[in-house]
Amino acid sequence: MDSDQAYRELDVPASLLELRRELDGIDAEIVRLIGARLTTVTEIADAKQRGTASLRDEERERLVLNQVEEIAIDLGISASFIRGVFQSIIEHSVSLQAQRLVDGDPGGLSSVSPSSIRYFE
Repeated sequence: MDSDQAYRELDVPASLLELRRELDGIDAEIVRLIGARLTTVTEIADAKQRGTASLRDEERERLVLNQVEEIAIDLGISASFIRGVFQSIIEHSVSLQAQRLVDGDPGGLSSVSPSSIRYFE
């Protein structure tokens, strides 16, 4: 049973059903954008593997968090909510990069210091 059929059985008004379809489309776009971001994250991991950059760049993370908070404030969205969302995204991105570096380095994270993979405190 698809969601439209389930909503009809619950006697959900057509206007609400249309808004929920719109929300479903927005959710799908958010997931696609996160997927695009994670693709770029893996490319960054590959670049880090070829160079000397450390796994974690705390200054860059602070910059990203500050930027998304400013955007949220401009849009009337809770800055702390957006900060939490992006902290989760960044943590996942760092984990993905660490795994990518492990997969590309048969000896493990030999070029990465243990302190560079800690999570937000």
